[in-house]
Parts: sequence; structure tokens; C-alpha cells
Amino acid sequence: MASLLSPITRRLARAWSMYSHALEKRPFITKGCTAFTIYTTADVIRQRYEFSVLDAKEQELRQGKWLDEARAVRLSSWYAVVHAPYIHMWYGFLDKLYGIGPGFRLAFKKVVTDQTLNMPLFLGVTLYVSARMSGMNHTDAWEKTKRDHLETIIGAALCWVPALCVNFMYVPPKYRLLFVNVVQVGFGVFLSKMANRSADDTPPSPPPPPHHPASSAHQTSPLPAHSPALSNAVAASTPPTSA
Repeated sequence: MASLLSPITRRLARAWSMYSHALEKRPFITKGCTAFTIYTTADVIRQRYEFSVLDAKEQELRQGKWLDEARAVRLSSWYAVVHAPYIHMWYGFLDKLYGIGPGFRLAFKKVVTDQTLNMPLFLGVTLYVSARMSGMNHTDAWEKTKRDHLETIIGAALCWVPALCVNFMYVPPKYRLLFVNVVQVGFGVFLSKMANRSADDTPPSPPPPPHHPASSAHQTSPLPAHSPALSNAVAASTPPTSA
């Protein structure tokens, strides 16, 4: 067994060395390619999960097809072309602002700055872009982003505050984006559920009131179709849509 693992270990070590060298020589291209690979894998996992929670009728309507290749490529391209370079420069800015080194206090400053300045803005942009890539128009995507933004930030903080503390305290700077990409595979399940939630979700309609037939002494003629009273009754019985 040891003789079998030895060549595999050497090859893995050589591949890691080549990857580390590429991170130093071509950081933007290398991190972009890494992000594309990881996020494609993550979205395939998410799509499989989303299909698995559908009921049998919906799965049959899709004819068993659970993978949307175009969606995976669109989202992965966004993370490779926009997210990876942006986070690379953002982490470089934090290192220049606070310095590089171990210790909780230094990491805490970077995490607080990231969560207060970077996370709300970039997460909002990501939610909007994800909604547009799923086929929504600008108005629906914007309303959906406003509705989901706060809930997503809270969920993101629960995941990313401890993850970023570990990242800034223990991970060398050139590997930090790789660490973020790996954590994103898990967090992406939550984010995908938010991004793919129907834009017109509404609370369930209340059950209709019990019908009490009017007696012949109190029965009135039906309202005409153009009656204001009828319009008001219809409006009052319609549940409000969510913002």
C-alpha cells in the first residue's frame, strides 16, 4: 500500500507546487480558472439537490433532466470573471490597510471591515445578477433582491464570519481565495435557494368564510359587475403579494 501511495503523493505534491507557482506568476488567470472549476462543480451539486427535493410530478414534467448546463456556465463565468478578481483586489486592500500576520485581533478587523463594507454591496449585486441570469426582467430581479437581501446577509454572516476568521488567521494570502471558493460550495446551497426562490411567492390564501344562505326575507339581488361595492369586495378578498 505504501508503495502505491508514494507515486500518487509525489504527483499531488508536484501538482500543488505547479499551482502555487501559477498563483504567484499569474494570480488573476489562475484564480479565475480555479473559481470557474469550483463554482461549476458547486452549481452542479446544487442543481442535483434542487431536483431531488421536487415532488414526483415535477420531476416527471422535467423528464428526469436535472442539469441546466447554461445556468452552470453563466454563474461560474460570473464568479470567474468578476468575483475572483474583485476578491483578490479586496483582500489585497485589507492587507495594505491592516497588515499581514497571525492573531485574532488583526483578523477581526479585516472581518468586520469585510462584513460591513464588502458583503452587503457585493452580495446584493450577486443576488441581482443571479436573478437576471435565471431569466427575470429588471423590475422582478430588483424587487427580489430587495426582498431577499437582509435574510441572505444574515445567513452569510453565520457562515462567513467564522470562516473568514480562520482564513485571515491561518491561510497564506495567495491561498485565501481558494479557501473562500471551497467554503462557497457549502454556502452556495443556501444562496442558491435564495436566488432561485420564486419571485412571486405569496402567503397562502386564507380559507373562504363559511357560506350562510340568505333567507328569502333578507335576500338581495346580485351586484352588477361594475358596482364599486363589488370591486371593493374583490380587492379586500385578494391577499397582498409579497414585495
